[in-house]
Amino acid sequence: MPINKIIEDDTDYLNIKIVKHSKEEFSSKVIELVKETNISYLDAVLEMVEFKKIEIEIVAKLITPELKELIEKEAFKNNLLKND
Repeated sequence: MPINKIIEDDTDYLNIKIVKHSKEEFSSKVIELVKETNISYLDAVLEMVEFKKIEIEIVAKLITPELKELIEKEAFKNNLLKND
């Protein structure tokens, strides 16, 4: 399924201010995007930011602890973060 189709499926998401969206909504959409397209979690977050025209400064507030953990695991796996 194309990335844009997955993101567009949530039509209410397009025209509402980002502050009205919960962390759970944003993060679940990112996780769905990863599962459907097999892209990385970080790339999925960036796709959402670009497609929804979300300010990058706001994104940190929209990431749930679950999504943060998935991003960190993926980063360790790909040697983007060092293990302490």
